Amino acid sequence: MTDIINIKKWLDEADAIIIGAGAGLSDAAGIHYSGKKFKHDFKDFIKK
Repeated sequence: MTDIINIKKWLDEADAIIIGAGAGLSDAAGIHYSGKKFKHDFKDFIKK
């Protein structure tokens, strides 16, 4: 329980919170890195 209280205190005192996330979140949201739209929107990037 002490850990939770400490974490809450740190969050309350923080000026900002940074959250790091990988591609899994966007995939879960329905943003996929393949298919016709991806190939169209990123064709220059894909060529490189």
